Amino acid sequence: MKAVAALAALVVLAGCGATGAPEQEAAEVALARMANADEARCTTRASTWFRDGEPAEVFVCAVELGDGFCDRYRVDCNGLQFRATVLERHGGCVLPVG
Repeated sequence: MKAVAALAALVVLAGCGATGAPEQEAAEVALARMANADEARCTTRASTWFRDGEPAEVFVCAVELGDGFCDRYRVDCNGLQFRATVLERHGGCVLPVG
């Protein structure tokens, strides 16, 4: 019974990270607008043992092109201003771990 409770707790904790940090979500919205796309996905802030690190100022993001490829960007955040730089066109869609 303890193993079931521990597994349930782990599933709940893993689900807690499902929503992005505010700066991550802001970067995703800003990049989607800049790339004229419906959505973008970005890396999040670093975390150790379920504790979030400092808010991120640099993100690696992907915008899906619809053909199995993504354009990848580096997004720099300075307050509420975002600057996107293309890293790769028609590349992979897998993002590095935050």
